[in-house]
Amino acid sequence: MNRTGKIRKRLFTVLLAAAMSLGAFFQAGASDDGVHLEKVHTIYWNAKLKKSLKSGKETLVKSGTSVIVTKRNYKRGISQIMYGDGKLADVKNSWLSYKSDYTTIQSEGDYNIATKEAFINGSTSVKAKEKYLVWISLDKQRVNVFIPSGNVWKLHRVFRCSSGKAKSPTKIGWKKVDYKRSRFRGLRWYTEVAGGGMHRWPGKIKIATLGNHVASHGCIRLSEKDAHEIYSMIPLKTRVLVY
Repeated sequence: MNRTGKIRKRLFTVLLAAAMSLGAFFQAGASDDGVHLEKVHTIYWNAKLKKSLKSGKETLVKSGTSVIVTKRNYKRGISQIMYGDGKLADVKNSWLSYKSDYTTIQSEGDYNIATKEAFINGSTSVKAKEKYLVWISLDKQRVNVFIPSGNVWKLHRVFRCSSGKAKSPTKIGWKKVDYKRSRFRGLRWYTEVAGGGMHRWPGKIKIATLGNHVASHGCIRLSEKDAHEIYSMIPLKTRVLVY
């Protein structure tokens, strides 16, 4: 490898490490039409360590250091953190003090259509009787609705939303729409999804927050127009991926 090639390789390594430390997305290939596919992940969180992370006598991360939480496991009581130049480690949930969300929608924008369709088609198989499939993207604060087209899912509608805050996060996983209520416990256009719901933002809608920041106690908040459209469009038993 010549000098220029070595310099380019070093520059690429530095940029990649910097991107990891910021919790950024990386290109994960290309679609058939050449559109770049981004790597999809669920929401990241800003937090501080309450205790120092050690390996033997070596201190890897000092107490009080800001870290990025990439995974939260409630059953095991363990979370995965990213620190330094993109290094990962597991720590107890009780070691973390949460500050705010780390959604990339503000700096990176929403995923492109090719990425959304590739992700959802790689996550499930199309069922002939299903009219819709929903993916609530927590990191991008978007509700994505898909319709079947032959043997694949095609993106149909996208809605801005706000999901659960750090202290009351929206749980990830596959869910189903169990029931719908035009009014439910003071909430308008409530579409229930396995213990949580998609509904109109209670009270005065915070436009600046909607689609940009988390805000709820675990539910998915929407504008009244969008909440009503989802309520009217999505039938019971529709599968919903929260991720």
